Amino acid sequence: MILLAGLTAVSCYEDKGDYDYHEINEVTISLQKTMDVTVPHEGSVTVTLSPEITQSMRDGEEGLVYEWRKREGTDSFVWKVCGDEKILKVSVPSRSTDNLYYRFAAKDSETGVTTYAEISLRMVNPLENAWFVLQDADGRTVVGAVDGSGETAAIHRDIYAYLKGDGAQIEGTPRAIRVNPDLRHGLFDRALSVIYLLTSEGGGMFDSRTMDEVYGYRELLLGLREGETIDPEFVKSDKGEIIINGGRMWYASEFEYSVYYPVKLDETLGSAHYLTQAMSFVNEQTIVYDRAGGRFLWYNRFENPSTLYGELVRNGELQYYDVDGSYNRARLKSVGELPDFPNAFDPDRLGDREVLFMGTHSYMGIGASDMQGLAIACSPGSPQWTLYTFSDDGLYYGSSPRCPAVTTFTPSAGHRAEEWSFATSCFYNNVFFYGSGNRVYRVDLNSTIPLETLIYELPDATSRIVKMNFRHERYASMAYDLETMTTRIGNQPYWLGLAVEHADGTGSVVEMKLRTSGELSRENGREVVHTYDGFGKIVDFAYSFHPQF
Repeated sequence: MILLAGLTAVSCYEDKGDYDYHEINEVTISLQKTMDVTVPHEGSVTVTLSPEITQSMRDGEEGLVYEWRKREGTDSFVWKVCGDEKILKVSVPSRSTDNLYYRFAAKDSETGVTTYAEISLRMVNPLENAWFVLQDADGRTVVGAVDGSGETAAIHRDIYAYLKGDGAQIEGTPRAIRVNPDLRHGLFDRALSVIYLLTSEGGGMFDSRTMDEVYGYRELLLGLREGETIDPEFVKSDKGEIIINGGRMWYASEFEYSVYYPVKLDETLGSAHYLTQAMSFVNEQTIVYDRAGGRFLWYNRFENPSTLYGELVRNGELQYYDVDGSYNRARLKSVGELPDFPNAFDPDRLGDREVLFMGTHSYMGIGASDMQGLAIACSPGSPQWTLYTFSDDGLYYGSSPRCPAVTTFTPSAGHRAEEWSFATSCFYNNVFFYGSGNRVYRVDLNSTIPLETLIYELPDATSRIVKMNFRHERYASMAYDLETMTTRIGNQPYWLGLAVEHADGTGSVVEMKLRTSGELSRENGREVVHTYDGFGKIVDFAYSFHPQF
């Protein structure tokens, strides 16, 4: 009876809806969830944690009380108070390996409501993610480095001397530098990130973490004749490795641990040729520019036996690449045309145009189906470019034209070859980027007429962009983070780097994060652009990282 009466009383209660609603102050904290910290070789680096705060009913930060806490260990549930100011400075000493975790609290002193945000500092080993900067110091080769990214990056004007001791030098004048972040003896071996550093004396291959020489130049190029002039001009490493020495090409198949063997010209094309540039596709097809012949040539490495014998050759156990033998039977040949898929241009006849740049794109971007290769050519003294397109599917599968498109384009900036720099990324479909003076442009080829857009301008109008490279054209590494139980997606193909020359002769490296559209990315209302000063005259630069899949 008592229970029934209680229920009856509840059911008979009349809700008259007489409430007073009062808005309360809402506090919003903007703080990145993860920050990479490059651990210094010695000493320490200071990291600044600076959250941005907004309030719905107050201006500024009036009435807020702050607190920072640090988790005592990776597996700990204890958070210890470590600060009571909005900005927290964290000192990270050398040899740090454990990630650090911080929790920020902003308490409204009037309402008593506390808002939280957390950030983790991920320790990155020295030179694990770094730009290597090739400089010319009065004819002497100097290799610098930007170790890390953003405010925690360490800048070394001469990383080689820093690691090897004062006075350590690399012989010769600088020519080119490239990185292979995923070099392996075989398919399942541990990857090694290496630098290919070319100088007038040859140069060689170096371990990117230690700058130890792996192979000297003559060790790399099998069949380099005794007394043959050492004249390295070009190096490329992705889906096959290429070095051009004195107009001749050496090639190493992927996973063959840089066993470079000389590539010969098809006998039907004569013997005269002088190569200067090349690009490789995901299916290990290579298009090369022959300046002497005014033409493009094609190299299909699968016309050689595909055997992982690189390590055996290095150890002297097997003379697999007999330079003149039947195993080295693939040749540089004409691109040719498929009967069912006619070309849009004749790759054998470029006229007086010289190729300025070659790069791949349209492989991983939204809607991509076929990796494309782009060659940009220009006649002497002409401001107009001719844009040649090559198809990986056409070369490898024969399922589309090998040369599917050609168009012309007149850039709004620059009038001579030395005024332009170029870059492509496989994560941008039918798009390339070029720099001229202090400006960076995006050119979209998806419309009938190429569409040019200015995306960035250096603050100093007297500065000049001399080189452009993405961190990587194709690799976007993936790694599973056990602590956060999430997959980390690398964004190397979205970071565009610039080598900049200033009026006073000094050099800088500028890197900027781009959106999937190719426009400059913004975070917390600011452009994501980092500038690293302190270098000399920059000849070339390349990015090293250690991909995980």
